[in-house]
Amino acid sequence: MNNNLNENDIKDLPMFFIIGRPRSGTTLLRTLFDAHPKVNIPIECSYIIDLAKHYQSIKVWDTKLLLQFYDDLIVRFRFNNWLVDLEKLKNDLLKCEGINTYSMICKVVHLNYPSVFIKENFLYIGDKNPIYSIYTKKLISIFPEAKFIFIYKDYRDNYVSMVKAKFGIPIVSIHVYQWKTLYKLVNKQALKHPDRFLFLKYEDLVTEPEFYVKKAFDFIGVTYNPVVLDFYKMKDVFNEKYSKAAQGNHNSLLNPINTSRIGLWKNALTRKQLHIADMTAGFLADKLGYIRIYKHFNFFLWIQTLPAILYAKHINFLGYLTDLLPYKIRIKTKEKDSILIKLYMKLFTKKNQG
Repeated sequence: MNNNLNENDIKDLPMFFIIGRPRSGTTLLRTLFDAHPKVNIPIECSYIIDLAKHYQSIKVWDTKLLLQFYDDLIVRFRFNNWLVDLEKLKNDLLKCEGINTYSMICKVVHLNYPSVFIKENFLYIGDKNPIYSIYTKKLISIFPEAKFIFIYKDYRDNYVSMVKAKFGIPIVSIHVYQWKTLYKLVNKQALKHPDRFLFLKYEDLVTEPEFYVKKAFDFIGVTYNPVVLDFYKMKDVFNEKYSKAAQGNHNSLLNPINTSRIGLWKNALTRKQLHIADMTAGFLADKLGYIRIYKHFNFFLWIQTLPAILYAKHINFLGYLTDLLPYKIRIKTKEKDSILIKLYMKLFTKKNQG
């Protein structure tokens, strides 16, 4: 097995997940964990959830089934960015023949990820994916021992960053509504499993990195190593290994941790956008320590934002429905989200930022 671990060793490796809204610091936190010599945490790929419906219930794996899993895995979106040795991955999977769990199979896959950082014997396996935020219940059923770090960011800065990265529709009420909905969804699971969840504020992380990185490591059970704060020194190796497409919107992560991305909304949002954002976030913003400029309810702005909120609810409901479909149909359906976005943009001009 990978990293000189036997099957029993791999089964006992603790699993943790970094979740949160896109553009909220999930990749920064993943990089900090990846920089630790005893942690293995690949770059983003949602294969665990994508393949769970088809493979989670399997208890006995034969060669044919393992090869089928391998074939389904390597075509998953973004898996090619892992740059794994495919032949070695296949051989490691074939060693899992017999009685085994889906969680064990996934851990073997993760251990094949070749990090840019120097590694010793792995003691922890992690995964980072914003989409996993809505699947925490499912992930706990797969990995009963799993822990979750939910990182969140000022809803206004999150919107500005999402728009800059061209993630989703540039309508402030949609993004803030999804920000609020996601927090409540994760918090619902956290109330059921309080020892499994850590809520981490992005602004705290970048303002006092050593204190909050240590807090995150302590929560997982990883012995803190100050070398992780020097992750940016691997910039040249990172650029050499990954294509620009794989690097995506995370070039800023190749720099030391800084507070430059806090408060960008102050110069980026119009008064109307700010009012809508504050109104949509509501009391949750106050609870999380974000100071709202506009705390009063505006009926006319609410009427303007209502279509966008209904759209956001529709997208969330559509996501739940597609999860009930067979694997291959579900993937094709999700790929058609862009059609809904184009339709919405025809109905609502960019001038209507509700």
